[in-house]
Amino acid sequence: MNAKRKLDIDATRERLTALGLIHAAEQLEPLLSEAVKAETAPHAFVDQLLEAEYLGRETRRVRTALRLSSLPSGLTLADFDFAFQPAIERSRIDTLATCAYIRAAETVLIQGPPGVGKSHLAVGLGVKAVEHGFSAQFYRFDELKLALKGDAHLPPARLRRRKYLNAALSAKRAIAGSGRARPSSRATSCSLPRRSSTSWASSRSAPGSRAVLRQKRP
Repeated sequence: MNAKRKLDIDATRERLTALGLIHAAEQLEPLLSEAVKAETAPHAFVDQLLEAEYLGRETRRVRTALRLSSLPSGLTLADFDFAFQPAIERSRIDTLATCAYIRAAETVLIQGPPGVGKSHLAVGLGVKAVEHGFSAQFYRFDELKLALKGDAHLPPARLRRRKYLNAALSAKRAIAGSGRARPSSRATSCSLPRRSSTSWASSRSAPGSRAVLRQKRP
């Protein structure tokens, strides 16, 4: 009896694997054992199996997208020390973390002196974008400038295939700059004290454009 049941599980696992449901195949035996113990309804067990497949695929998608995005690792919004920067409105960061600005094709500009957390916030928002299903790409400004210069001869059709244009979110780090940005009349902005000096500006981009997350040292 046990041998027959084992063979049935193996056959089901093989069918799941053949259909490309790798994660469901891996979780089949433990989920089935738990379902038998808990007397789980058949439809609930199927839902658990599908959930295991979905979570496995989503984890792999996020891991791959983060690797391709060139975003620095280890910088997430969850790890950001808001106590060190008390003047930053956490509610504003939480709003940006929903990625509504990407859907609206808006630009977010982060400004402030060195060491106030601009890079951490920019990268953290990039990670959130990936988790929400958007593509993202991280550039240092000098790297992007070289890429643009090298592609200057390309026709528009080929340029549109470049990562800096076809990614839903591009995070750009400007190493040098002068003056403060002047947000448009539709922008929202705030200025913070020197120690917590990171000023934000969120402005509407041209219709149909990609969202761009930029940070700039004053």
